[in-house]
Amino acid sequence: MEREKGVASRYRPFVDSLYERTPANSTVVSKKARERLAEHHAEKVMRRYDEDIVRGWNAAVRTFRTFPTIFRAQDFTRSKFEEALAIVRANSFEVTRADGVRERVLVPLAHLLVHDTSSSVPCVKMVDDTFVINVDEHRAGDELSCSHGEYSDAETFARFGTSAVYSEENNARDVITFTFPDEVHLKEEIGSCGPAEDIGFTRDGASAELMCALRLVSANATEWSEMRKPNFDLQSLKNRPLSEESEVAVYDALFATLTDLLNSYPYSDVDDEHLLRGDRLADDERRAVKIRLREKRSALRALNTVQYRGRKALGGVLFDKHFSHIMPTRVKDEL
Repeated sequence: MEREKGVASRYRPFVDSLYERTPANSTVVSKKARERLAEHHAEKVMRRYDEDIVRGWNAAVRTFRTFPTIFRAQDFTRSKFEEALAIVRANSFEVTRADGVRERVLVPLAHLLVHDTSSSVPCVKMVDDTFVINVDEHRAGDELSCSHGEYSDAETFARFGTSAVYSEENNARDVITFTFPDEVHLKEEIGSCGPAEDIGFTRDGASAELMCALRLVSANATEWSEMRKPNFDLQSLKNRPLSEESEVAVYDALFATLTDLLNSYPYSDVDDEHLLRGDRLADDERRAVKIRLREKRSALRALNTVQYRGRKALGGVLFDKHFSHIMPTRVKDEL
């Protein structure tokens, strides 16, 4: 996809360098070689690889059909997909999540290369056998950018390509799920709070399941001793805090998550609305922007509700003491 976009793609230089470093034909396994793998562990690995190809291609086809202008089917063939998947496999590493699901991680080469921030145009070049990439000016901690545009195909795919819901209307559950990092060693206890798909944010703020999970991971040693008693009902944490100290930590996590999410969008609501008022978007591009805007609005409504409930639960004085630097006044939902 990024290779087809040419110089307009901010990721094209990185993708090209992957292909240059790992020629596709170097990853091909011949039929004869496969036969020799029979009854060996490597045969299972190859079978998993084949299954990944089938699953990935089926998901890609669904995406092409949903966004035909962004992802033109004639640009993406099964052979190209298999080639790209082979490149990713050759330049990535596999991790297994706490729930047993395997994921393959491709570290963006942009973070491994020397950067030149003096240019505002996408550019990659070799200087003394070193890749140098020109990127836009940025502040420390900002995501590096190598191109300009009102929307990005890669961004759209990254946010919505693996979603089961492609609609500008609210989905059936209208929830932004919250995933705990793998280093949280309370997966079984968190499971007592409710199904993973219910742990998240809705327009009504943090779900009861999310509040329960956050209260679990925010508990101090004394509170944990209490919760380990046989008669303690973990589900009661959906509706009641453990202590003032722990509840402050819970709301700190809620605000940090929602503000990070809202700040992660590369375009403002005004930008998206401007795009939607114009006539430059194809139908599927318009749908993608609406999906993004809907998610953003859901997050903003959730933030407003969390702020209201936090002030009510902790009291105005305590709430302002801990969170006035984040939100000195109530967030106004103008959407």
